[in-house]
Amino acid sequence: MEKVCRFDRSEVSGDAVLTEEGYIRATAIVTRTGIFLYNNPDGTLRRELRHPSDVWDEESISSMSLIPVTNNHPNNKLVNSKNFKELAIGFTGETIKKDGDFILATLVITDHDGVDYVKNQGRKQLSLGYTVDLHQDDGVYKGERYDYRQKNIRYNHLAIVEKARAGADARIALDSMDTVEILLKKEDQMAKRKIKIDQDEMMVEPEIGDYIDRLQMDVKNLQDERNRVEMELSRMREELEKAFAERDSMQAKMDDPALKVPVGTVSMDSMAFQSAVKERVRVITTAEQTLDKSKRQNLDSMSTLDIKKAVISQCRKTISLDGKSFAYVDAMFDTILDDRLKSAVNVDNVEFLTENKNLDSQSTTMSARDKMISTQKDMHKNKG
Repeated sequence: MEKVCRFDRSEVSGDAVLTEEGYIRATAIVTRTGIFLYNNPDGTLRRELRHPSDVWDEESISSMSLIPVTNNHPNNKLVNSKNFKELAIGFTGETIKKDGDFILATLVITDHDGVDYVKNQGRKQLSLGYTVDLHQDDGVYKGERYDYRQKNIRYNHLAIVEKARAGADARIALDSMDTVEILLKKEDQMAKRKIKIDQDEMMVEPEIGDYIDRLQMDVKNLQDERNRVEMELSRMREELEKAFAERDSMQAKMDDPALKVPVGTVSMDSMAFQSAVKERVRVITTAEQTLDKSKRQNLDSMSTLDIKKAVISQCRKTISLDGKSFAYVDAMFDTILDDRLKSAVNVDNVEFLTENKNLDSQSTTMSARDKMISTQKDMHKNKG
């Protein structure tokens, strides 16, 4: 809670007269309910609610009676017993009335200089000075937002000024006949500007409109920055997916069992390299003898594993290799080679000998063997 002084504009309503004594008597709208705007020390705006329950408070209303009228606001903001004689140029009356959202009070300006300021020097607007307790209380009142609420309102003085804080709702005007004319201006006739928030349009004070314009520009800048960041993230995702695809392609080539480098080594040793080359030659030779001409054209650019799969698909059309391991592919390829070797031997062309012929041949062979052994033994003895 914060206790502060406030100076607010007021309006003059009804007849005002210049008395025989030279005084000015009038009835003024001295305050109202609603939301008032104030500047904070840092230049931002503060929106304070004067709620009807606080404005119509009995103690608050009674504090308006018989307060001094001053020529401008005092430098120390409030009037007291020490500066009263110096500052007072008149008084408010005891009659306080409610008129819709407004409170009316009578006033009299008795000081000659004060009357002259109103008649001849253009100081014809009114500004009420009072103290309040400010409570931080965000909310909405009659469609307008506020962030503070005024409580314990106590009125101190009513000043005549050249220009009220938020513009004049009324002014005291004296014509050539020295009579006082009251020009009442409604709140909605004050200088305002139109703003648009989403799809809603509304009229606000220029300061509020400028502030909202700045906020909307900040929101737009933030949205533009967000779009830029999202585009950058999308580009980075695409590059990352491309890098993963290249990594997977390279990994598939490295996983070729014929060329795979053992973990922990920098390069294949000589024996491993020779073994890989022999395996490659064996597989390509088999493919050239097995595959159709159209499938043999790209053997040099194919991995050893892919060539084996092509051979298997050619020879075993009913077998699917999807998801099969390297060991499975190797075993199936070797099975096909074994089948090819077996089919190369045509048993129908082999001449089977009779039992006697077979025995005679075996006997002849054994005799020659025995003769050679005997000759070798004799040569050994002679050397000895």
